[in-house]
Amino acid sequence: MSGAASALYFMGAPAASTDSPVASEPTPTLRKSVVDLFRGRAAHGLAPRASGRYLLVMLLLLGIVVTLVEVAYHQNPIPPGPDTGKWIATSFAYVGHSYPAASGAFSNPYSYSPLTFPILGIVFLIFHNPLTAGFAYGGLMLVVYGLSLIHLSRRYLLTGPFQVALVGLALFNATTVSILFWGGYPNFLAFALFNEAIVFLLAFVRSRELWDGLAFYGALSLLYLTHDLSFAIAIAACGLTAFVLLLHRRIDWRFLAGKANLIAASLLVATVGGYSIGTRLLQIPHPGYLYANPAAYYIDNIGQVFNPVTVGCTCPGDFLPIWVAITILVLVGGTLLVVPYLARRRPLLAPVYLEVPAGGAVETRPFRPKFVDSRLLIATSWLAAACLAPVAGWFAHIDTDYTRFGYFFPLPAYLVMILALEQLVAPWFLGVGRPEAAAAPDTTSPAPANASAAAAVVAALPRRGRAQRTVTIVALFFVVIVVIIMMINTSVVIFRSEGFYTGANGSTQFLSALTWLAGQNDPGAVLTYEGHSAHWIEAMTSRSAFFPGPTWIHFYPYQIFRDEDSYWAFNSRDAITNNNVVFSFSGLNETSLYEMPMYSAYVQGVIFPILRLDPTSPVVTDLHNNTGGKVVNQVHKIGTWGNATYSVSGVPAQGSMSWHTANFSALETASIGNGGNAWLNWTVTPGPRDQVESLAFNISEPLVSVQMIKFGALRAITPANGTFYWNVTNKLGQLPGARALNTTGTMSPIPSIEARSPTRHATSLVLKFATNNSTGNAPFNVSIELSTPGTSNPAIALPPLLDTPQFFAQAQIRYIVVPNFPGAGFQTTVNYLEQEFGATVVYNNPQWTILTV
Repeated sequence: MSGAASALYFMGAPAASTDSPVASEPTPTLRKSVVDLFRGRAAHGLAPRASGRYLLVMLLLLGIVVTLVEVAYHQNPIPPGPDTGKWIATSFAYVGHSYPAASGAFSNPYSYSPLTFPILGIVFLIFHNPLTAGFAYGGLMLVVYGLSLIHLSRRYLLTGPFQVALVGLALFNATTVSILFWGGYPNFLAFALFNEAIVFLLAFVRSRELWDGLAFYGALSLLYLTHDLSFAIAIAACGLTAFVLLLHRRIDWRFLAGKANLIAASLLVATVGGYSIGTRLLQIPHPGYLYANPAAYYIDNIGQVFNPVTVGCTCPGDFLPIWVAITILVLVGGTLLVVPYLARRRPLLAPVYLEVPAGGAVETRPFRPKFVDSRLLIATSWLAAACLAPVAGWFAHIDTDYTRFGYFFPLPAYLVMILALEQLVAPWFLGVGRPEAAAAPDTTSPAPANASAAAAVVAALPRRGRAQRTVTIVALFFVVIVVIIMMINTSVVIFRSEGFYTGANGSTQFLSALTWLAGQNDPGAVLTYEGHSAHWIEAMTSRSAFFPGPTWIHFYPYQIFRDEDSYWAFNSRDAITNNNVVFSFSGLNETSLYEMPMYSAYVQGVIFPILRLDPTSPVVTDLHNNTGGKVVNQVHKIGTWGNATYSVSGVPAQGSMSWHTANFSALETASIGNGGNAWLNWTVTPGPRDQVESLAFNISEPLVSVQMIKFGALRAITPANGTFYWNVTNKLGQLPGARALNTTGTMSPIPSIEARSPTRHATSLVLKFATNNSTGNAPFNVSIELSTPGTSNPAIALPPLLDTPQFFAQAQIRYIVVPNFPGAGFQTTVNYLEQEFGATVVYNNPQWTILTV
């Protein structure tokens, strides 16, 4: 590589055309060429290129990281990631394979940005196996991303060591690689297209050529069709870049309004407009990250932007308070925009001295290298946009998954850092310095008369010698050390991620259950306990699969409603709700999941089970006048009450259970009011010759089958003067710590209350309501008013009645798949499903059970 090429690169001109707003200049004089060289302007006809040996090193690094990922993938028979199976199943619709039309993931396979799925579908058709397609596609996406990194490094950096450094740091970044293990295939393809857009943005800014503009806007168009959040960040980065380049006078308004830019931009406009109008005409919905789930604004708050950055370490800051996170992002983004402007006004680098021919003699003249050029401005704008976009979204109240913004930080941060470092060491790589260190120019072979200005510049530069080689060796040494450290850390994260995102859902036992299910010919969908299982059931069996999902990170109303339906199907026969609080009824069975009823509340769409009435506890005491005229005090436990009659209604939202005995009848009614208010009422009506003396029952901690989330223990029960305060804690979505939820119970009449042991952590209240015997044989009424402030479910409006048999019929549920390995706790669920819904076990292995309904 020539000294002139190195100089051109370091002074801000890796392309063969100018970096200024002027498209072309007359042939410069020798003096002007040298001055322009060190002020960041390009001489014509020089296209710098690093040695191909560095390209081989970068390809070797890519091969190493792909090998590590594939070795980790094959630790289990099923690829990792809750989303991997979902993407494979979605791709079926793009290649003519059977797709579960009523999928629990999407109501329409074309709802998601489409570009990923034809490619993934072709991979599936090649291997004819969804598992092999999952293994292969993860490695393929990493290869595509790695090649885009190499392209980016070769266009933004010239020196081999720094190119290798950028590729190595980006490839062995744990944050980025971890995406492959939760199945973020669209994200990875989007990152590759993002890199290409940044490459062609620089080319377009420098050349002003239509073809470069078409390449830039074409990459943006493909990015739009791949991943909407990545596209939003890219638009923010490009808009901020345009502003910064205008500010630094690297482009002007004539360029933005020029023919090449307008024609090329029409490609993006046509893509966005055509796709939007076409899918609207086809009635394909497109809720996405930016506007579908209001709960995400609160639960995935902006403090979690730093969560992905801490992958694989115990670093603090992944759940920073909102205002701390906003302050950091604004300061970083603002600094990235201000510092290059100050550096342009006040040069950071010391003068470099060159010996320049002048009037037949040789003069030594100082030139100050240009630190800030278009490459650095684009890189800083890119990183600033990644920092400031989530802040703008937060203040605009855009409801999205703010955690995902953290995946956009690493690459532009590395690029800014390496560009700055490369500029700082430019004089050493050029092999020039002060006069006493500079070698005399080679005058033994004078340039021919028709030599270009660029050749004159080359002749003016001194030869590089041992000092430059030494600097290169030192730079390579540090690059190797840094990359090795990153490689070790990322390798640990890779194998840890494989275990974390696979678990029992990647075992041979799970594969055996899926193989059996795929071999069944009867139609019908599947209900299972979580998303990972559901998505691989869809991919392996082409059946729709439903599960109690995390409502706070789902962005399709159809998904969120199915999350709720599936949760209550596992835990109750019916549930009545006003979209804030819920009374759920398990029906009539003899399992520990029998509830009459359970009271729960929604906080930002997250279900908080709070308390339940223990179905084994009600006791009625009555005074019975027998034929002998004696008064007998009789205690009637619920087991002696006979069969109950159970009914629910959505309008009004109410559920009831009634019993009839020889001595009394009992009616329990649960009803929902407005907001966080509900009532639990009892009426015990004695027979003609009986008198009710008391009613007692227990209010206890909830028991659930499948949990949407893990909920904390009951913290406190504080009874006083006819009121109890029931304090529970629960994890609110992805937010750190636990959220306390306080429920007040106002009882009438005032009962006698005692907390069941252990006294320091009570798990229930034993309530005994006594009557005034002067009431004779009049009905005895007991009322508990429950009030829970702070409830909300903003994403969707649930119907007042959620009926599990109706859900089974509408979703065409035929199979229920649950784990049964030790500690899973699903044997009670199996018993409940058998007793309440008549489910039958049709498949069983040491880890998994399949039932039919």
